[in-house]
Amino acid sequence: MRESMGRVASSVDNALIESFWSTMQRELLDRTSWDSRTQLASAMFEWIEGFYNPRRRHSSLGDLSPADFEALHTAAEIAASSTQRNRAGNWVRLQVIRHQFRLDPHADTSDPAFLLQTESRAIGRLDLILECDTFNFDQCDFVTSDSHFGHARIIELAGRPFESTEEMDEELILRWNQTVGRQDVVLHLGDLALGSILKSIRLTGKLNGRRLLVPGNHDRVSPSTQCEAAISRFTPIYEEAGWTILPEVVMGSRRGHPLQASHYPFEGDSGPIDRFRLSRPTRREVPLVHGHTHDRGSDHSLNQFHVGVEAHDFAPVRFALVDDWLNRRPR
Repeated sequence: MRESMGRVASSVDNALIESFWSTMQRELLDRTSWDSRTQLASAMFEWIEGFYNPRRRHSSLGDLSPADFEALHTAAEIAASSTQRNRAGNWVRLQVIRHQFRLDPHADTSDPAFLLQTESRAIGRLDLILECDTFNFDQCDFVTSDSHFGHARIIELAGRPFESTEEMDEELILRWNQTVGRQDVVLHLGDLALGSILKSIRLTGKLNGRRLLVPGNHDRVSPSTQCEAAISRFTPIYEEAGWTILPEVVMGSRRGHPLQASHYPFEGDSGPIDRFRLSRPTRREVPLVHGHTHDRGSDHSLNQFHVGVEAHDFAPVRFALVDDWLNRRPR
């Protein structure tokens, strides 16, 4: 064991953190202004967790991002799954079928006949319909978003009425299970859990119902913010907790009305700047249910309906409320 080299007035002691602060100053703080400390804290958190840690290139890693550097150490895993993941639509259907039929997660899917053969087993039995990029919203009983299990900072950032992360998690589980039955289907529109991700995701296994996840920017299975290696690594953790992972935008119909769902709204954010614009839905003629903004009001515009927990007493929203909104919209 080497003794500490720290000493008074040694610039080497502070070099690492000073380099980090200098980078954040140039790339974030000098480029934008904020109206409050809360907005600034949220922006810093997003920059660190959404960009600096996973996606920014670092000279110490050979000009690779941390996510790409990690991928080098999981090359075998990536190679085994790259074929089906490059075929995005087939990969999503395959994950749904695996979840329903408890297939071997290590089965060889490089053979094109495998998916067709597997899907043929599901005809007439698979009620999570994703064929032709069409999602069956009729199967859903509830919809919600932005639970943020395990995320201590969200209590301050979103003004949640809890004293601790533990109290928040317990109350979220209680209100969910008081609302949702064991056989109900819940569509969750992202930002499910943060903090110690293994612990917080496994905690969600206590939630009632059959649970579908449309990933948000904080989810470790989001193609918008995570690399392929991270998605491969964390997908089994979500699935073991009972989640079926869907695309970031799902399109379909609800009782004859066209409808789409995404974590992101057409416009609006938790701060003054609309982030993740490339990940947002583009078909504005189709009504949208969404989360992400952490708005406390439940007002809904002509084209988008916010289902985040802050606006709905920290519990899932009955889809009947969405039905009422769809029925009131002009055809």
